Amino acid sequence: MIHINNKAGWKKQFTVAASVLRVKTGLKESSLKRAREELQQKGYISVQSRGGNQAPIYQLTSLSSILDHSTDDSANQTTTETTNQRMDQTTAPLNKQEKKRQNINKTRQQQLARSCSIKKTSENLLHTYKLSFRSGCLSSVMF
Repeated sequence: MIHINNKAGWKKQFTVAASVLRVKTGLKESSLKRAREELQQKGYISVQSRGGNQAPIYQLTSLSSILDHSTDDSANQTTTETTNQRMDQTTAPLNKQEKKRQNINKTRQQQLARSCSIKKTSENLLHTYKLSFRSGCLSSVMF
């Protein structure tokens, strides 16, 4: 619609047949109707249907007026959803990196704990060996 209104010289109101919009967008009739309804609900366009076989009259709403002066929850919600989607897309790789870093740290901690456990076991065996050696009971210690 923006392209068509641009070609028309940015008129306040313009007409365009649904068949032209379907060809230019590649949408089927039902998809075009849903898209047009959504644009109307969000306040981006207004559509006046005309009787018979006449194309509807469209009027585009200035996006700057929507963004600057709108208190419409749906416009704010759309902006918030878009921002959240962009943030999710941006932070997704960071979240993966963070999870990978956490997994590496967890693995290192587990390895360190095993190492400490082995060291402690070795120290206990050495201590037992020393005690056994001092008391002359070396033959009773099994290796």
